[in-house]
Amino acid sequence: LLFAPGTDRRYSNGGYVVLGEIVAKASGRDYYDYVRENVYARAGMIDTDSFAADVLVPNLAAGYTRAWDGEERTSGPRRRNFYTRPARGSAAGGGYSTAPDLLAFATALLGDRLLSPPYTEWFVSGVEPVPGAVPGDRKRGSIGFAGGAPGINALLEIDREAGLALVVLAHDDPPVATALGKTL
Repeated sequence: LLFAPGTDRRYSNGGYVVLGEIVAKASGRDYYDYVRENVYARAGMIDTDSFAADVLVPNLAAGYTRAWDGEERTSGPRRRNFYTRPARGSAAGGGYSTAPDLLAFATALLGDRLLSPPYTEWFVSGVEPVPGAVPGDRKRGSIGFAGGAPGINALLEIDREAGLALVVLAHDDPPVATALGKTL
């Protein structure tokens, strides 16, 4: 271990894959079906899923990368990212979405359609829920999500105090979307 449990945190793709397996075991359902029903459908996300790489999906944008041979570059020719994409997304990432669907996710999250009000508050502001207590000022807190791989970059930022949600998608190498999001 890098640190005692509960004393720090560090992102881990493998940790999220394990979390996806925990969701599947705890729910008794296929992970993808569970997320489709309990996140995407509840949020109204109609164009979001973890599509298999060999399935033709209407209106799915192609990614373009300069890192087609594993070498990161800032210039040179771009190629489709077909060989650098996962065969299918997982709990660690690799899913597909659209700007309207990510905005729908933000709206559903803040509207307590994905979590109860105390757990939405905890998720967005870090204020741990107290059993039986009603969340106080629900106008504070922000949360952001970003991800990317060769030819793919996405950013979702939610700021409750400003009343804004920002979605930036790019079919180019990171940090295109995240850099634009920071500028905005």
